[in-house]
Amino acid sequence: MNSLYRYCGLTLAADRPLPELPAAARDMIPDLEIVNGDVPAALPDEICRTATFAHNGREALWWLEGIGRFQVAAAGRRITVEPALAADDASLRLMLLHPVFALAGVLRGDWLLNAAAVEREGQVCAFIGPSASGKSTAAAILLQAGYRLVSDGLLRVTRDAQGRFLAHPQAPWLQLWPDTIRHLELAVTPRSGVRPGLALLRLALPLCDRPLPLARIGLLREQRGNDLEGFVPSRRPGASGFETLLQHTAGNAWLDDLADRRALFQWG
Repeated sequence: MNSLYRYCGLTLAADRPLPELPAAARDMIPDLEIVNGDVPAALPDEICRTATFAHNGREALWWLEGIGRFQVAAAGRRITVEPALAADDASLRLMLLHPVFALAGVLRGDWLLNAAAVEREGQVCAFIGPSASGKSTAAAILLQAGYRLVSDGLLRVTRDAQGRFLAHPQAPWLQLWPDTIRHLELAVTPRSGVRPGLALLRLALPLCDRPLPLARIGLLREQRGNDLEGFVPSRRPGASGFETLLQHTAGNAWLDDLADRRALFQWG
């Protein structure tokens, strides 16, 4: 029997346990189905094939040696998972819930940002930036100041009937390195490793309970060493801002192949 989970504002029906995610009510209609099964080596009428990805414009394959193979079909509403023989289950779920979920989002036409986000007084502030720019750390500092967690990794954004951009809660965790946890003196429990062989820890934290207006997106630069630069806000208008958003859209490597460019431009 499939279990139902909530993730990025969507209901997932999965026939494999996803212990990182909160359960959804049994009467919810699934937005995305995750099933175990055989994944083909190739798709009919393939348009593109790389070392880890293939698609035919309607569905896609993604694979990683030692982890498994994934097929995204039904317009991004079904993911078939075929684990590698010696695959670690935590690593498999990590791939499923980030790159493969982002690939499904591209096929569905969703907008997902690689972002950490927090909420206060009914408005959401998100942080984008390259790896090691401090997105999760910035979120952790604001959580200590009374903000609530919205996302740490993937932020799904939609529009309501009034045209407002809404940020949907991802999952009740924040992922931080041990030295960051010590430096910020965080005493959050329970905590668990993200995957074997990686020191990154996942902290269980309360999550914002509903989608809320997205008020700000802040771009952080990579920080080197222990001397953090002062934060100087500046706008990125027009084409510069649009290009920045595309760079930090989850699954951006597949946008040219699979996304609706006109819709992306309207989002931007």
